Amino acid sequence: MILSTMLSHDSELTLLDALAPHIGGVPNLHALSELTTGASKRTLKLELSAASGIQVFALRVGAVESSLTLPLRDEAALMTLAAAAEVPVPTVICDLTLDIPEWGGLVTALLMPWLSGETRGHRIVSDPSFAELRGSLAAQCGDVLARIHALDTAQVEDRLPQYDTAQLVEETFARFSALKLTVPTIEAAVQWLRERIPTQSSTTLVHGDFRNGNLMVDKTQLVAVLDWELASLGDPLRDLGWLCVNSWRFGQARQVVGGFGDVEDLIQAYEARSGRSIDRDALRFWQVFGSFWWSITTLLMTAEWEHSGREGLERPVIGRRSTEAQIDMLNLICPGVANTVLLEQEQAAYPPYAAEPLISSVRSYLKALKPESESPQARFQRGIANNALGIVQRELERAVVNTQLNSREVQALLGDFEQSELTLLEQDLIKRIRDGSLSFADPEVCRYLTHSVIRQLGIDQPHYSGLQTALADNPQ
Repeated sequence: MILSTMLSHDSELTLLDALAPHIGGVPNLHALSELTTGASKRTLKLELSAASGIQVFALRVGAVESSLTLPLRDEAALMTLAAAAEVPVPTVICDLTLDIPEWGGLVTALLMPWLSGETRGHRIVSDPSFAELRGSLAAQCGDVLARIHALDTAQVEDRLPQYDTAQLVEETFARFSALKLTVPTIEAAVQWLRERIPTQSSTTLVHGDFRNGNLMVDKTQLVAVLDWELASLGDPLRDLGWLCVNSWRFGQARQVVGGFGDVEDLIQAYEARSGRSIDRDALRFWQVFGSFWWSITTLLMTAEWEHSGREGLERPVIGRRSTEAQIDMLNLICPGVANTVLLEQEQAAYPPYAAEPLISSVRSYLKALKPESESPQARFQRGIANNALGIVQRELERAVVNTQLNSREVQALLGDFEQSELTLLEQDLIKRIRDGSLSFADPEVCRYLTHSVIRQLGIDQPHYSGLQTALADNPQ
């Protein structure tokens, strides 16, 4: 979803008339720009001019209905509740219902003061200007999460979904099952999770998306917790596990907490504020679940896009991130099993595809194309387009060979050398995983799942940090 920032005269008047009662008079629209964050909801930077000068606001717009997220008004209620408990959040000035054709018609929006800070995860984990912050940010996150989990939710309980852990695992897997896809790693992971459901010590508000990328910081502190659209009632450890998922470390895999901090700092600060003791095995469960949930959610987001008829680049590409989350699960459940010698030998089996120069030339053009008038959102979309072409190029180069390699390996695992169709072989593998005759307890199952995901990551995202982790320190 892209929200047009070029409004007709009538749409501009509609917007300004709706804002006027909340900002002390009818302003003029000075500037409107869209940020690059958010796949289901968008945030606009709104600059208004009046006699008193320029005022800057954030306008969060929910222009797309999703089965996965809360309505904006429910987000607003949660942020207001959190602010009263001194959780750092944006202040909600008001919620609005707007009829803006350029934004898809009738939309809901939240008006908030503009906050200054950094939200880009890759900068938070690597920019030297945030070095001091990185030393304390894990502890700050632990303290803030404890505050969130202590909130009295009586005012909002009827607006929030509530899950016990087993139910959450089953509902997540049911959404995956409805897609009718053959993904053995997800099938094996759900069995692992079912066997290790932790005892839930309490039920609290769960933010649901507390991670690097949804945190606004300055050089010394956490400024605001953003994007409350996935909030629910459930096990508070879910939030701590999600913050530690490798997808949100932005390449800094050894810094378990968001790519910026140590897990013990997070735990100690959380325990000090909450009075709860953190079970490390339960925390590992929630890390695995976080990657399990994300591996499925990326596929769901692409499926929703396919059935919606909407245009856009993000949703069709995001499904290719499922393999990133799958390798992260495997790195937690059965680390160090990849036969790196074999995988290195396989690299020579990938022939160059005849059309590669054509795709490469288009990618080079997109990368070099830097119009002076290009907005940050357009630059972001151009990057996605270049990434999509890279996936297509690698798919053409590698997919046939990958299928052959996977087929041979799963044939040996199953002892079935008569069947050669990979999909049928993997369906048989899944059947055996479901009936318990094969599981992660078998090293060869671990190795095949790891190898097959590594091969697909060579197409989907060959530079992903979890791939490097899977290949590191393996003596085979």
